[in-house]
Amino acid sequence: LDMEQVFRRKDRICVENRQGIKFLLESSHVTLISGEAKVSADKTVTVAGSDGSCVIKAGTVILATGSVPVMPPWAIPSVCMDSTKALADVHIPDSIAIIGAGVIGMEFAFLYAAYKSRVHVIEFMDHMLGDTDPEAAEVIHRAATRRGIRIDLSSRVTRILETESHEAV
Repeated sequence: LDMEQVFRRKDRICVENRQGIKFLLESSHVTLISGEAKVSADKTVTVAGSDGSCVIKAGTVILATGSVPVMPPWAIPSVCMDSTKALADVHIPDSIAIIGAGVIGMEFAFLYAAYKSRVHVIEFMDHMLGDTDPEAAEVIHRAATRRGIRIDLSSRVTRILETESHEAV
């Protein structure tokens, strides 16, 4: 398996998807405004961007801000990575521990398992996939187990240690 080729393809698809979404929005006469926004109680949105500021009055405001990965204070940067780094790292480890059995954590669990990593998912809550329907979460749990993904629920990570060979334990 040529992981560099896999990641080149992933990057190309991401660029194509972003361009496609931008085209669809523009062809639907949607105005894209980039910047930092502040929403007021009266549903006024003030956006400060590189092109200046603008004020938008709306009947309904939908906040779709995307996500930013958060690393806990006990994470060791030399052996821990967030989802952004994982999507950029062409190295597939022999084994990996994924902290969190939410949607993104489970997506990575299946991805790494497909590339033959030994995967161990550790989740603080007593169930996986957050607010997902419990029956649907159970289907995913069974599929993960069939693929050899170990899932420990009701488990808390309090620290990570780094070995002399720069591996996490």
